[in-house]
Amino acid sequence: MLNYDDEIKKIETDYFGNAFNNLSNFKVLVKEKNGVLKAYLIYQVVFDEAEIISVFVKEEFRKMGLATELINELKESCKTIFLDVASNNCNAYNLYLKLGFKEYNKRLKYYSDNSDAILMKWSC
Repeated sequence: MLNYDDEIKKIETDYFGNAFNNLSNFKVLVKEKNGVLKAYLIYQVVFDEAEIISVFVKEEFRKMGLATELINELKESCKTIFLDVASNNCNAYNLYLKLGFKEYNKRLKYYSDNSDAILMKWSC
């Protein structure tokens, strides 16, 4: 598989303001075809628990189930998955609910636009 680190770092900076200097501290699941990056999921693992750091699907590949595939792939290797989602990101929030994630807390005005972070958890 090709290395998409530079492209992922650029997307994270451009879309989320996250500047990853070194992705080697994280694990990355990728959906690609013929060398074209379509979607990715960045996460970290401690024992059998994972924390999703970022999920991104390029606009031209959205509504194809790629985010669902990535999250389901992660579910196969972890007993518990944590994530946070911005309260104004309805599409992502609804996807996580559909995939069995449950709210367990909030961080008020967590993001730079003052939106809250909804903390969610999935357990098998």
